[in-house]
Amino acid sequence: MPDYQSHTAAVVTEGCKVNSYESAAIAEALAREGFCVRPASEDCDVYVVNTCTVTAASDKTARQMIRRLIAACGTITQESFESQDVSQVM
Repeated sequence: MPDYQSHTAAVVTEGCKVNSYESAAIAEALAREGFCVRPASEDCDVYVVNTCTVTAASDKTARQMIRRLIAACGTITQESFESQDVSQVM
């Protein structure tokens, strides 16, 4: 198992209550792997944005965040990117 003791991570939730539960599980998994989980307002090595595209507002906010990220998960990655030019988002 890699040593992530000196790495920091933040999990950002955009969307529904289900996403909140999923984000908590993601944060717990990161902590188990040795990441120091911090608030997203702090500088971190890794940011995970868990998205929901049920509303246009959450979709827009998630897209803005993803433009600055390396990895993302959630329904925005499954639905929206398939129907759009990803180069506009990344």
